[in-house]
Amino acid sequence: MSGLPERDGTGAAVAEVALAVTELPAGRVRCAVDGFGALGRGVAAALTAAGASVTAVSDAGGCAADPAGLDVTAMLATPPQRPVRAMHAGRASLPRRSVAELPADILVLTAGPGGALDAPDVARCAVPVVVLGVPGSLTTAALRELAARRIRVVMIGVLAAAA
Repeated sequence: MSGLPERDGTGAAVAEVALAVTELPAGRVRCAVDGFGALGRGVAAALTAAGASVTAVSDAGGCAADPAGLDVTAMLATPPQRPVRAMHAGRASLPRRSVAELPADILVLTAGPGGALDAPDVARCAVPVVVLGVPGSLTTAALRELAARRIRVVMIGVLAAAA
């Protein structure tokens, strides 16, 4: 992950763990990121720099998705307060919680407890691996739902909270 600005260190570390648990070459990994604040932006930048394709990004206002990959560089050039649904004209604009249902190899959760996904949000989760970059990104009921569906959950919240 070298070459990333220092301020993206935590995002790069979360992205590195996420890519490591997929056991796929970075260039073949499709990622969805829930939360596009400082940490989510850092994760998306690091995933893109590593060669992964970010196919969905969500924030409190909704979800932008493109199975061919979003233009993360253009998204990062927009002001942080701009909703992701407004960042990509012509791309799928979906409700925020749909990010868990979209096809991807990894779902990285960077939204804090106020945006935690619950069991109904992950009931149709389409990813094999969910990475928690922030403590409280999932409710207890959501964790149980993912466990029942045998979806791997990797918790690295201590790392993200240290930033």
